Amino acid sequence: MVGANIYGTARATAGGTGDIDVYRDGIRAYVDGLADDGLLSPAEHASVTACLSDEQTELQFEQWGGEAGPEPGDAIPLANQVPVTGLSGAAGSEVLYSITVPGGTSGPLSITTTGGSGDVSLLVSFEAEPTTAADHRSERPGNNETVRVNAPAAGTYYVKLVGVRAYSNVRLQARY
Repeated sequence: MVGANIYGTARATAGGTGDIDVYRDGIRAYVDGLADDGLLSPAEHASVTACLSDEQTELQFEQWGGEAGPEPGDAIPLANQVPVTGLSGAAGSEVLYSITVPGGTSGPLSITTTGGSGDVSLLVSFEAEPTTAADHRSERPGNNETVRVNAPAAGTYYVKLVGVRAYSNVRLQARY
């Protein structure tokens, strides 16, 4: 899970130039930041750094279409009432998730983060990637965040987990 989180977040934070050198530098800076913040052990840092060969990085870059920013189609899907655990990230990191609410849902949509250390915020928007003008947000100090949509429309809600400070071992869950 650490590797998937690192590459997904690095891709999102590496810049929007579509340039492989910017992408590679972004991943390296992100991994180094996680190690500096104590979120990667020395062994994990060495393992991830070893995977950053020019050939491997170029392969990943090409598979992702040479784009450095997340698109809603790149969101990590969340399943109803299934927690995602052990989430970690650096200050300034952003990871995009999505949850699809079916028609006929009568209860609220509730998206929560709990546990771990550090500080995260949640941004949630309907049918679009959340920005600073997100439809819903939770920005309390720490990791206990809740966004509640009382009468959710059928469709896809995008959830952006933002590292206000470096964080580790956070749990994310959506339920409707």
